[in-house]
Order: sequence, then structure tokens, then C-alpha cells
Amino acid sequence: MAMSCSSMFVAMQGKIVESSFKGRPFRVNRASSDGPRLPRTSRACRVQMNADETRPSKGVSRRNGLVGATLGTFGAAALNNLVLPPAFAGDWVLFQGAQGELSPVSCTRPKDPTRAAPRGSTITMPQNFEFVDPCILGGTTLATPWSFWGPIALQPLTGFRDGTKALLDTSDLKVSPDPSGSMDARLESDYGIVLVSALPERAGDPWIGKEDVKDAGSPEDVLTALNPQLLRNLVNTSTDVDGNGTTYYTYELNNAATKFANRRVIKVAIGEGKLIAVDVRCNENQWARSEAVLKPIIASFRLGTTASPKPAV
Repeated sequence: MAMSCSSMFVAMQGKIVESSFKGRPFRVNRASSDGPRLPRTSRACRVQMNADETRPSKGVSRRNGLVGATLGTFGAAALNNLVLPPAFAGDWVLFQGAQGELSPVSCTRPKDPTRAAPRGSTITMPQNFEFVDPCILGGTTLATPWSFWGPIALQPLTGFRDGTKALLDTSDLKVSPDPSGSMDARLESDYGIVLVSALPERAGDPWIGKEDVKDAGSPEDVLTALNPQLLRNLVNTSTDVDGNGTTYYTYELNNAATKFANRRVIKVAIGEGKLIAVDVRCNENQWARSEAVLKPIIASFRLGTTASPKPAV
């Protein structure tokens, strides 16, 4: 059967799913998500964004961009005009990093690898990016394998010049997922953004020298060490332990002082002696429709080579 982007058909899980989605570019490489090793396909579709619907907004980051100041990720006009197809939330694939694994979906790279790209810019400024396939997910800052399940709408980024490298250092030229040089993975979608990173160590951090995050203190103790200001935004915490005995702390945050990137869910664990975190965030206007997508992403995050079961979404 012939398919075209104009008819908005995408091959997913062995069947044709019809959608009236209009928004940003997307591309799908694997049509099934039943297991960790999936056959790649060449079916892809790109939908052009109506540039008049969006306006980019700038933000400020600190502490690796993971636990610092609020970031302005999406233009308000873009949020008000987004229409998310329910079918996309049901088509999930396994994202695996730091293992030399190919991304299950096409990656997005900047046309200019030296240009700054604020969080969410693949959504607000898609004209500055292009697709690349195949591409490796993770492994730029972490050696510890990690994984999580997510919808095919997530687009991993790659192809930035690492801003922490000297200008003459070409060892990592155009392979970084973020110009900060601190991210192991950065993924973006209309649901929000996903960041994977190891947090930098500071003198007195309670997880230094620990093998498991529970040895660093309670969830509140660890959050306070990350950033005491985050305690004011704390909605709830939870603790879970995977089959290998690794403990994870999860934090749901809501910064009521802003409406941009104010909704966040962070999950942390210790791997290779570092505090590794996955951070999902979205704007207030997205939360009602994104919560059911972002929370299962966080819940499925695992360190090691054993992935969690596919979420029942």
C-alpha cells in the first residue's frame, strides 16, 4: 500500500494507524515495540510545522541543566496549538543508551552544530534541524548502560559540537546530544523533554563514595543536596528497587512561580560511582495531556542491561 505524508498514515506495530496530527516533524524507524531488539524499518514520514504557530522562548540553566533554574522550553503559542494524537501515546519503543545501541527512532541534528539550541527548540524551530539515521543513543558522557520506554514521538538529539571542548579538539565534533557537553541524552517531543545525565560531584555531596542511593540518605536528603530550592517545589517522592537491587528515588516537582518547564519528574540512582538522573519536564499547559506519558517514562528508567517491562499505556 502506498503511503504519503499528506495522508498522515504511519506504519506502526504491523498495522496502519491513521492520525490527523499537525505539528512538528517526526520520523519512525521501528514499527514494533514488543521487545528490546526490534527490526528496523525504512518507513518514515515528515510533517512540516506551521512556523506561524510558534515562538521560541529562552531559558537559563545551571547544575548541568538538570536540577537548576527553570528553563523556558516551548513558546506559549505552540503549547496552545498542539494537538497530540492519542495513537502516539500507545506506540512505545525501548530507548537504550551507553551501549552502542542504535536509537529506535531517527535522531535530530542541528544544521549548524555550533549554534545554541535552547531546550525544546526542535519543536519551536524545526527549520534549524534535520533528521539523521541511523544514530547512536547515549554513551557520550556515561559508560553505564541505561534504558527507558517512551513513545515514538520522542526525538533524540545528536550532532552538536561539545561546548566544553577546546576549539581545536575534534575528538567529539558533532556527536554531542547537547552543546553543554554534559548530557548523555536529550530527547524532545510535544509531550515535553527528557534529559539523561550524571550530576557533577561537589564536596560534601552525600552520594560520593556510595554504591547505592539509599546509602546517601533519604529522598529528601538527596534532593536537598542537589538543590535546596527544589524542596519548595516538591509534590511527592517515591522509592523503588529493581531486580538487581539498585535503588531509585523519584521526585515530582511543580514550580508554581512559572508556567514554563515548571512540571518536572526526576529519577536518580547511583551508577559507576555517579549520581545518574533522568529528568522529564514540560510546561503547565502540557501537563494535563503529558502526565500520563512522562510518568511511565520515568517509572521505566533502569540502569544496567536489564530493561523494565514495557509500560501498560
